[in-house]
Amino acid sequence: MTSGMSATGPSEDAGGLAVSMKMDAAIRRQASASASIGNTLSYLQTQDGAMNTASEILSRIGELKTLSQDVTKNTTDKANYNTEFLQLKEQLSGLTSETFNGLSLFGSESLTVKTSGNPDGGTIQLSGVDLLGSGPLFEDDFSGSSLSSDWTVNSGSPAVNSGVLTLDGSRITLAEAFDEDVSVEVQVRFDNSSDQLDIYNDSNYYLSGYIDGNELPDTDWHTLTFDLATDGTMANLELDGSDFSSATGTVSTASGDISFGLSESGSGDGVEFRNLSVSPQSGVSSSSSVGSVASTADLDSVDIETVKDAIGEVATFRAQNGAQQSRLNFAQEQLNTNRVNLEAAKSRIMDVDVAAESTNLARLNILQQAGASMLQQANQSQQIALKLIG
Repeated sequence: MTSGMSATGPSEDAGGLAVSMKMDAAIRRQASASASIGNTLSYLQTQDGAMNTASEILSRIGELKTLSQDVTKNTTDKANYNTEFLQLKEQLSGLTSETFNGLSLFGSESLTVKTSGNPDGGTIQLSGVDLLGSGPLFEDDFSGSSLSSDWTVNSGSPAVNSGVLTLDGSRITLAEAFDEDVSVEVQVRFDNSSDQLDIYNDSNYYLSGYIDGNELPDTDWHTLTFDLATDGTMANLELDGSDFSSATGTVSTASGDISFGLSESGSGDGVEFRNLSVSPQSGVSSSSSVGSVASTADLDSVDIETVKDAIGEVATFRAQNGAQQSRLNFAQEQLNTNRVNLEAAKSRIMDVDVAAESTNLARLNILQQAGASMLQQANQSQQIALKLIG
């Protein structure tokens, strides 16, 4: 009882000690995962606060636009409204540079949050909030069981399985054509030196020499990035962040909208792709109403319908944020439940049962006292007998 442990060494309960050690490690992992979720919730709440500010700024911009259209306002009044607008749009753009512990609040990149203390436990993918529309014009994680309708199959039979696209003697073209310079990022994997990857525009290949399994000799995933321009050229081909253009070279194709495609023509087992995204090189997509408002030159050029659409975009982002917070709250609740029950299970193995041991101690004390009393009475009987004889 003095140690508080049911076993003070492995020799007393080797199996129980082993189980308790594993439970203790699991408890620590659960606690760390719960803390991580708590930090993520703080991040999301900070993000939501910034989006609430963005919504108020957009509402004020809409109000300024309406006020500037008042026929009773003179040129000076309208100039004053425009001055405020210029300040507000700078603040709106500045929100995208806000960070939480060095992590950007806004952007196209998603976050993966661990929701279990187990090594192979679950995760939650938090979609990025691309407030100004600087994120992908197109992305495909190949999560379905077949190629999406965004692609046109030119030849072969592309296979999609568990987030991986496999091209084996196949050629596909992205149905959407882009009218601006774009940056492309995709993860690729070769499992045979005979595999060959080409990137092309219409009938003209961007690569003067294909990428093959000799240039990527291992079977790991590699990140391939490159820029495509509307003048028909490729530039800045990189592999895992390092220049890769010397391995392939590039050629020019015809100018015009970018038609982007992938082809595999080797004799190996095919090339695998995952997580493809196409982003504007300009940093701002025309599809973002918030970005359009932030990039408007002056108040006279502001379109009130665009402002309304921008407010709607922010509302959608905030709804997404709220849904993510709700899910994380439930995940954290489950983690805490698991941890409490693991602690209880560990306690049953390693902690002493105070009630049982106290009862046992009291029983032993009573037996000891009874024995001492009986011994005392026996001694007294002997003394009485001796007195009678004497």
